Amino acid sequence: MIGAITSVPVYVADVTASLDFFVGVLGFATRTDSAMGPMRWVEVAPAGGQSALVLTGPGFESWAPEKVGVFTGIVFALTDAGSTADHLRRHGVPIVSGPQRMPWGVQLVFADPDGNTFAAVGT
Repeated sequence: MIGAITSVPVYVADVTASLDFFVGVLGFATRTDSAMGPMRWVEVAPAGGQSALVLTGPGFESWAPEKVGVFTGIVFALTDAGSTADHLRRHGVPIVSGPQRMPWGVQLVFADPDGNTFAAVGT
């Protein structure tokens, strides 16, 4: 039976810039970074996370420019929305909305360097 989600693509224009953002700003770990023909397979994940993001750039068969700079539908868990928002602002990350109390917790929406947006929910 299926037990977990292992990876989810995030379409980006520049894999190196995205890798710098996820590792350098968000503190993710690089799980994989290898050339695969005309493309580069890069997986990043939060420390202790079970699922990874595949930074999907030009060269992937499914990549298209209209897939870059959209709401990804990805929601991260966080422990302190206020501190996270402060950290992101200090690093020049665009905060799209929040932190804002919602029925499911305190939500923050932010953008990566390509304009892809992500939600983060916690306390």
